[in-house]
Amino acid sequence: ARGKAYELRSAARASNDPQRVARETASGGMTLEQLAAKFMDVHATVNLRPGTVRGYREMLRDHILPSIGSLPVSDVGQIDVELLKGALKETPYRANRCVALVGAIFNKGIDWELCEKNPAERVKHFDEAGREDFWLTEDQYKKLDAAITFYGRECGEALRLLILTGAREMEVLAAPWSQFDLEHAVWTRPSHSTKEKKTERVPLNTATLAVLRRMKKVAISPYLFPGKPGKDGKSTHRKTIRKPWMQICKAAGLAEEYEVQGKKRTLKRWRPIMRLHDLRHSFASWLVSDGVSLKRGRALLGHSREATTNRYAHLADKSLQTATNRFGDMITRLVQ
Repeated sequence: ARGKAYELRSAARASNDPQRVARETASGGMTLEQLAAKFMDVHATVNLRPGTVRGYREMLRDHILPSIGSLPVSDVGQIDVELLKGALKETPYRANRCVALVGAIFNKGIDWELCEKNPAERVKHFDEAGREDFWLTEDQYKKLDAAITFYGRECGEALRLLILTGAREMEVLAAPWSQFDLEHAVWTRPSHSTKEKKTERVPLNTATLAVLRRMKKVAISPYLFPGKPGKDGKSTHRKTIRKPWMQICKAAGLAEEYEVQGKKRTLKRWRPIMRLHDLRHSFASWLVSDGVSLKRGRALLGHSREATTNRYAHLADKSLQTATNRFGDMITRLVQ
């Protein structure tokens, strides 16, 4: 059915339909690939966080452009977006994000008067099953630390900082040394580097200070984690640690095996059972379950919305239960 739909669309595009020709003339014959490039250059890289931009580039490269990138903007219809979504039905979350990205690109195209309609506007998203946050156990922390030590220094130190601070990946990777006051144990994150767009002063625990002081002794860049020099020769920071993360999860027993079909045989691959961002959830979960108030947890995590921190409220209830049980046990011992 999908192949037949593509054939019908191709036949329509090959015709001399006057309305189609008029639409293409208005947009200058621009293809979706060209509009997407303009969207990324003019809007995404200027206004969005680096991690979001990286995700957009991956979706464009892997899914959107191979499927419909060569189509004229004026000729992309709802059926094309529906077919793109259907091809990704095994991964509903990724399918929905691709549809949303196509919609965002066309909305900008409308703002810039490069197209008149948004073909993704009426495409219904797949239902997404709720995903529970992964919370590392003590044993898993030990195995993860051993794998980090085995893997190597630079990426290992980045992961240790993510574990110890609960920070987001790019907040750590893009951080310059100038943000850290090791003498007073404070990390000042300027508004442009935080998701909430506000300056944050984060106290550093002794374990984090030990990692930073160890790194400072061998630092050769303005950044904690230097990347390749830019075209102008200026220092840059590392953009991701996704590949090392996969290898470390595999070594720590936190990855699952799956198979993909190669050209000649079935190949084995591995994927982490937890995301890098789950280190942040683990940080928050352990704090709250150990009695830290939701208000203080919110300050440490840099949440602007109270509702975001309230996802850990059930752990605070358990902490209160533990406290009242201790009091009950004390009274029981006194009266026996």
